[in-house]
Amino acid sequence: MLRIAICDRDKRQQTELLGFIANDTEISDDYVTECFSNVRTVQARLKCRDFNFDLLFLGLDVTGKEGLALAAYIREQKVDIDIIFIAENDEFIAEGFRFRAFNFIVKPITYERFCYEMAQYLKERQENQSEYLSVLVQGKEQMVSLNLVEYFTSDARKIGVVTANRKEPLWFYGKMNDLENKISKFGFLRCHQSYLVNIQKITSMTSEQIQTKNGVFPISRKYSISVREVWERHKKVCNTQRMDKDSRNNYGGGHPEIIAADENSTVVITRNFAMGDAKYGIVVGIRGARQNDTFRLYQDEEMIIGRDRKQSQVVLNDSTISRKHCGIRFDGKEQCYYVCDFSSNGTFVGGRQKLENNKWSRVERDTLIQLANDKCSFMLV
Repeated sequence: MLRIAICDRDKRQQTELLGFIANDTEISDDYVTECFSNVRTVQARLKCRDFNFDLLFLGLDVTGKEGLALAAYIREQKVDIDIIFIAENDEFIAEGFRFRAFNFIVKPITYERFCYEMAQYLKERQENQSEYLSVLVQGKEQMVSLNLVEYFTSDARKIGVVTANRKEPLWFYGKMNDLENKISKFGFLRCHQSYLVNIQKITSMTSEQIQTKNGVFPISRKYSISVREVWERHKKVCNTQRMDKDSRNNYGGGHPEIIAADENSTVVITRNFAMGDAKYGIVVGIRGARQNDTFRLYQDEEMIIGRDRKQSQVVLNDSTISRKHCGIRFDGKEQCYYVCDFSSNGTFVGGRQKLENNKWSRVERDTLIQLANDKCSFMLV
């Protein structure tokens, strides 16, 4: 489970980051995301030891005061969380990295830049979470990350380890059988008396040999059956993961379940790996009187937003909003929304396109719709 927190006063920045996260197919773990608009709320959660996240996107306003104070508090409390600062300018870069920031990004953030930074973060996270093997080399202890190991080889009483960043073996004393028992649960295949190969590094396999990027290893008769069984299980897992990734590509990052948070945070989003068509749409209030409110919209239902309680299911007390401002429908078959503008001041899609009056228009999921002067906006998830 990857736990992500977003703390930023800018609700539009929150919404943008939520969309980036939902569509980033490199995030293969299940994840949960919570947004906060108030630094004090985060501090209160920290004091209660109720802020359990792996990564924090921390927004800095032009003064940088509140965000940097929060980062200082996090480090003082020795909270184990990575921080990526999101700032209006580069004025506070030095201070940001003083608080051991993973990175510092200046707005505006593009989707490409977000994906790049997340890829770097996920790579480092995987490496840091790897198991390490402690070995004695010339009397000194060295820690070897098993994630980076391509294979182990034996020569008499010595074992050599070859890693992705070290092509020549690092030799230490040991027995191959003992090493196999110790690390087999971490995905290492014993294919021969002299070789233990990292299954994650295998590119292909035949009945006689294993191929990796940097070598070829024989499969002895003694190990042929066990190697084949483990390899088939590994391929099955990889195929399942690939299908999950394809599903996220086809469905725009999966179908998150959204629930309302408290009055100081925006929403909580959880990705489920039960991929497939969503049975209902979700409309989330992003800005205005209905901020943080969440509405489920089932097939064949129509939700009217407006000022008149008799005509509208979602009522907005704002003079710029028409009595019957707009309607929203969810199409389960097409996995999209249809929105109709009934107003005099207009309904806008993504801040640009003004919908044609009294005509139902198709709107894709993960789209922001804005009413009148953008005092009120909703995300169609």
